[in-house]
Amino acid sequence: MALEFCLATASSFVAPLLADYLVKPIERRIRYLFRAKLPNLDLVTSKNHVDSKSSDAAFNKIMEALKDDKVQKIGVWGMGGVGKTTLVKKVGGEAKGFDRVIMVTVSETLDIEKMQNKIADDIDLNFEKKTGEVKAAELWSRLSNGKFLVILDDLWNEWDDDEDLRKIGIPLVENGKGCKIILTTRNYSVCQHMECEEIVQVKILEDREAWTLFEMNAGLKNADSSVIGEAKKIIKECKGLPLAIVTQARALKGKGPNTWKDAREKLEGSELMEIRSIQKKKDKNAYMSLKISYEHLEDKMAQTCFLLCALYPEDHSINVEDLVRYAWGLNLYNKANSIEKMRNEVLSVIDQLKDCCLLEDGDDGRYVPKL
Repeated sequence: MALEFCLATASSFVAPLLADYLVKPIERRIRYLFRAKLPNLDLVTSKNHVDSKSSDAAFNKIMEALKDDKVQKIGVWGMGGVGKTTLVKKVGGEAKGFDRVIMVTVSETLDIEKMQNKIADDIDLNFEKKTGEVKAAELWSRLSNGKFLVILDDLWNEWDDDEDLRKIGIPLVENGKGCKIILTTRNYSVCQHMECEEIVQVKILEDREAWTLFEMNAGLKNADSSVIGEAKKIIKECKGLPLAIVTQARALKGKGPNTWKDAREKLEGSELMEIRSIQKKKDKNAYMSLKISYEHLEDKMAQTCFLLCALYPEDHSINVEDLVRYAWGLNLYNKANSIEKMRNEVLSVIDQLKDCCLLEDGDDGRYVPKL
């Protein structure tokens, strides 16, 4: 198992912290970064999802579309943090009638070779040659001889529709053979341009659903009345986004009234809301919730490991053993007198970040930055 790193455009608050925590220590201990290979880790998937009317309706609509022979492409759209990836993973887990379900993260920059390699891994295909055109031909041949569900997660830009699919090596389903496509995107226009026969919107949570999710993650059963009051105000600032709700709730769980008040005031009036790269108010609130979760990490090592993940490009796979090596080389825990001890400390930090919903489980024993 792996982890997905949930960080909405982190660079604006991460960059000033990197030099003090990372650059100087690297100069001192760089020689230790590449030691003996460590085994991969199996990590348990975190549970922080609650079904909503919108997600249930979207799920049912997608499942029906998968049964329709006339539907080749299904577009799932909605704002960042609304739960599109969680939804399509659930669909992939319950879809019937496919030889294999393949999920590939696309992101803002299309990397055809990376996508080809991921698909090949999922269908146990070893490429005979390494050129892009040959890889596409081999994938096309294999995928044309079965029935596959291909989930393209997080499309930012419009593709040249079927031509780009052909370049990758993805044949659309025809006469019961080939691939049905589910794509997720923040932009309705991407679904239109890709000529999706079925387009499904994932909407924000209703007020009651938002409160249920927040209460479940914040542990408010026996909370003080002043905390409950602040919690209700914070929920309004989360604007129904599951990502914002969960990260904020996990960050504030067990904290005192003053901490809750401080978090609410930051959500209501932070200068962070003026970041140009985050234009929509609901996206800004999801971003702010993540930032507050980071600030509430009491362990400096946890903060620094979080920053280490932020150094990687979007959706770049980060091996767990690499984080252990970097932590050892940077001497993040000065009481660790062996790499095995450092590895245990990193695993403890991983659990802490998962509990705060700053890391989520993914695939293949690696971290994948998800922006």
